[in-house]
Amino acid sequence: MSQENELTHRELVLDKPLCILDLETTGTNFKEDRIVQIAILKLPIDRSQTDLEYNQLINPKVAIPHDATEIHQITDEMVKDKPTFREKAQEIFDFIVGCDLCGYSIQNFDLKLLTVEFDRVGFDQFHFRDFKVVDVKNIFHAKEPRTLTAALKFYCDKSFENAHDALNDVRATKEVLLGQLKKYSDLEPNVDYLEKNYSPPLPFLDKGFQLVEKNGEAYFRFGKHKDKRIKEVWKIDPGYINWMYSKNFHKSTMEIIEKHR
Repeated sequence: MSQENELTHRELVLDKPLCILDLETTGTNFKEDRIVQIAILKLPIDRSQTDLEYNQLINPKVAIPHDATEIHQITDEMVKDKPTFREKAQEIFDFIVGCDLCGYSIQNFDLKLLTVEFDRVGFDQFHFRDFKVVDVKNIFHAKEPRTLTAALKFYCDKSFENAHDALNDVRATKEVLLGQLKKYSDLEPNVDYLEKNYSPPLPFLDKGFQLVEKNGEAYFRFGKHKDKRIKEVWKIDPGYINWMYSKNFHKSTMEIIEKHR
């Protein structure tokens, strides 16, 4: 087989089903904003089987800002009778549990907001550290820095007419990922390789995304003590930690800080 044909026939090799995920939201602040649509495309281990799709509009229980609606075209009227995230949390978790995750810029936003939404409704079975993640944007930016629309054109020679609908986005992301595997012979077509080289796990220890681990030690990732060990801050500035207790930091953040006293 020629090298061209070998690249054309390169496919993903999966140890687990791969769930490609995309969210449409009320805004871009993962700590405060809400999901209004979630779409997941599940690629089975046996690539001869049909992909499964999950697509759900969500009532965020808050008004959708006009700026957000202009992007994804989802209005308050469209979601007023839809289920809340609380009502769908178990269903969403059941769809993705035991899978690897994938998305376009999933590590920067979608995975964080999904974590916050699960936590907001008291659903503690989901933790982002339990999943291997492939971020297609990281591969794209390492090879050809552009947007998802440009990526679809670049790798698949297709126009993206209906961007910012979550289901269309996950379908496009799948095509881009497969297109990347065809174009770059150095990309191994399996999740372990793609995660290790292009989507290293988020370093955060807590669900508030404030603390990180380095060489077995816990460090602050924010504020005036950024990059200092928690144990060190307990010694030199316990008042700072007392201030944190008085603020609205996530309970898992404070539990880890207490653990590293």
